[in-house]
Amino acid sequence: LALFGDAAYQTSGHMLKAIGGVDLAAANVQFNKAMNAQCTSAEHAFGKVTGIFSALSFSRTQKILVTCVSDQYRFAVLLTNAHTCLYGSQMTDSFNTDPPTLEQYFNNNIHQVYVAAE
Repeated sequence: LALFGDAAYQTSGHMLKAIGGVDLAAANVQFNKAMNAQCTSAEHAFGKVTGIFSALSFSRTQKILVTCVSDQYRFAVLLTNAHTCLYGSQMTDSFNTDPPTLEQYFNNNIHQVYVAAE
């Protein structure tokens, strides 16, 4: 199991990054494209949360030990997921699928919070 990071991270046993170079083998180009698509998907999900709840992206208002940053973010994710249930997302459009209904989402995920795929 490994994490995939951008160029700022060093490659290690648990950290991967895009393969650099000018003349990459076809397999390396394919790897970079596949991983870039996954990173973009994750970034869109986080972007949807802060897009709807813009106060979460302001470091002035998010102070550890002063505000409950993690609780605010998890609650924002929960509401963003509800928004996705009602209005869909880029991911549901891309895969031509319907999101779960609010009832399905809250009945199946009452004890878990996931980042809404955007």
